[in-house]
Amino acid sequence: MAVLQIASGTLSNQQILEEKTVAGWVAENQTALLYLMTREQRAVRHQGESDMAGSRWYWRTIPLNTGNVLLQAVDIEVSLHDDFSPVIQSRRAWFSAVGGQQ
Repeated sequence: MAVLQIASGTLSNQQILEEKTVAGWVAENQTALLYLMTREQRAVRHQGESDMAGSRWYWRTIPLNTGNVLLQAVDIEVSLHDDFSPVIQSRRAWFSAVGGQQ
């Protein structure tokens, strides 16, 4: 019985690790797209979905007020559910508000 419990726990942990890894890839893709946007485009919320590793992933970007006109910050959240419950991966990306893509 103990062997079955250990095996079950290992499979569960493997699934969680896989979800976090793929969600991280989705977040990285959205971060790359944010770098290609203008300052004005990054300043509004975006939401969408991506198919990766056999699953549909939902992502959204949330611009943040940094209190500094020279910096922009955007949170990227990724979930397997369109209501973002739960968020599997959350990242914050920082951008210069001067130079590069404006």
